[in-house]
Amino acid sequence: MRTLFYLLLLFLSPSFFGLSVQAQGKQVSWDDFIYTSAWGYLYPDAKDRSQPLGVFATHAAVVVLDSTASYYQVVVSNGDIGYIDRQPLIRRLFAHKYYGEPSAYFYRGREGSQSPHQYVQVADLRVRRGPSTESGVVGRTAINEMAFFDYWPLYVNGWVYFGDTRHHQPKYVQAKYLGKELGYDDVWQAYKAVEGKDLEQELIFVGRLREIAWKNNHKHLPQTLRLYQEVYDRAGQKHPQVDAEQELLLAEQMLLKPDYSEYLTEWNSLDPHYRIHGKVLHDGTISDRQAQQIGLKYAKTIPDAPECGWEPLHFYLDKDVVIAFEKYNGSKITGSIFSMAFASDNAWIVGKEIIDASYDENDFIRTFGRFSDVDRLFAPHVYRIMLADAGFYEVTFENGRPVLFQCFFYC
Repeated sequence: MRTLFYLLLLFLSPSFFGLSVQAQGKQVSWDDFIYTSAWGYLYPDAKDRSQPLGVFATHAAVVVLDSTASYYQVVVSNGDIGYIDRQPLIRRLFAHKYYGEPSAYFYRGREGSQSPHQYVQVADLRVRRGPSTESGVVGRTAINEMAFFDYWPLYVNGWVYFGDTRHHQPKYVQAKYLGKELGYDDVWQAYKAVEGKDLEQELIFVGRLREIAWKNNHKHLPQTLRLYQEVYDRAGQKHPQVDAEQELLLAEQMLLKPDYSEYLTEWNSLDPHYRIHGKVLHDGTISDRQAQQIGLKYAKTIPDAPECGWEPLHFYLDKDVVIAFEKYNGSKITGSIFSMAFASDNAWIVGKEIIDASYDENDFIRTFGRFSDVDRLFAPHVYRIMLADAGFYEVTFENGRPVLFQCFFYC
């Protein structure tokens, strides 16, 4: 059986599919990728094995440029070109044991079954379009974010590729910024080691503490954000993307979040509803006639509607509002607000609060922060409020004022 398996792998080699090409004058296309079947080293020279360029994982994606009876010349995911020992190359991935694969480079989780990865070690790390600091920034990633990759460079300042396999959306970071997952205490100890000695290093470490606290340790947020402010004040600096005072206000409110049953009881008692084009509407009671009376137009479908679990029968909408109609209580067809721009006189009314286009974001935090979940690192002004276990409301602020309300249901 094992012999048959390796014969199949051999038939799936690049030469079998006509994928072998000469390096000279040939532009590499990642649509021509194929997988290795075993981990190994990439060498800059086919004969000299003393200084490998890097190490590739089992099932690493490569593009074959040339081959002989003993080696392949390949391009690996980060763009390095070199030579690997000849081995069966495969088009499809099979369940596999990663015998001997160096876990120092390719961590696969405690059970050893995850894709190889490491964790971002720094705060606010720029992600590049190419393996160079001159390449454009395509995003940023936070501390302890997982970066999945299949090739690790062994030279100084090498780059790791962790975008899609065909390189349609390329993403690169330098390998020196990846490593094991960090705990809050790890970074706290690193901060204490430089406290009062190196202000620039203090700024770096309080940035990392802030990110870890927002991601994993909400209980540490107030003390962390006060320290963050204190260090930046000492340095006479202000981070252009961080409103530390607002974050501290939110962190203190989030620590007051009630438990599940109290949360639902308190939230439902606030009777959330809407004022749209001057008319008061409640989810689950809106009729087709009411939608027509406020000037909305019928639509059978809408673009980008969720395709799983939640299937409205029809919609009414204009440029600012979408109402979705579905069956309630088994038979009655009524509408609920799917999305609403905070334009003209539209408002979301919750308890005594009228949240309209003039409502202040800090007032929202003071009143509803204890109900809210926020990804302060990547969507810092988007507030989600749980709808039991069915979904959530989402309110987006820009420049301190609400611009969009949406309702999402889980798939």
